[in-house]
Amino acid sequence: MEQQKPLHIPTVMALFDGVFYLDSEKRFRQEVDRVTAQTVGELCHHDPVTCGPDATLREIAGLMSRHKAHLIPVLEEDKMIGVVARLDLIKAVEV
Repeated sequence: MEQQKPLHIPTVMALFDGVFYLDSEKRFRQEVDRVTAQTVGELCHHDPVTCGPDATLREIAGLMSRHKAHLIPVLEEDKMIGVVARLDLIKAVEV
């Protein structure tokens, strides 16, 4: 009888030091796929948030906050010329 009971999926799950909020089974599968990725292609975002070389620190901080990004690629004419990380922003503010 125990085997036939529906599986109760918790609303929050801890896995690999991360906490996942389970909105739906689809979202749960996406999160499991993300944390168990074997290649960079499986892990990376296919439409990443980017900025241009003239973006201000305030604009980049806003992008990072809104999109929960820790790293923003810098593009010039569709070519990546660098990246800005959260630590870069912190260092820039400390100066």
